[in-house]
Amino acid sequence: MNKFYITCGDHQYMCSASTQLQACLFMFYRYFSLDNNAESIGGVFRVSERGYDEHDDDEHDDDVLLSTGEIAQLALLNNEYKADKEEQECEE
Repeated sequence: MNKFYITCGDHQYMCSASTQLQACLFMFYRYFSLDNNAESIGGVFRVSERGYDEHDDDEHDDDVLLSTGEIAQLALLNNEYKADKEEQECEE
């Protein structure tokens, strides 16, 4: 697992994850779905393995930008999948 630094709006989060996308989902669940902190969410999740600062001037630009809308949709789909799976297990 890699260590990722994620920034979205006023929030910063560091975690270990398999991918940048998984790290964004961890942050989304931690800050935005639990606290209902929608006012402070930014439009973009910026993910880096090098720290919270932007790295757009470096030779090896490793920052990944992911749309907040896309992350929110994936989180919703993931929750729906888990609910469907739990329902199927109860029926067996």
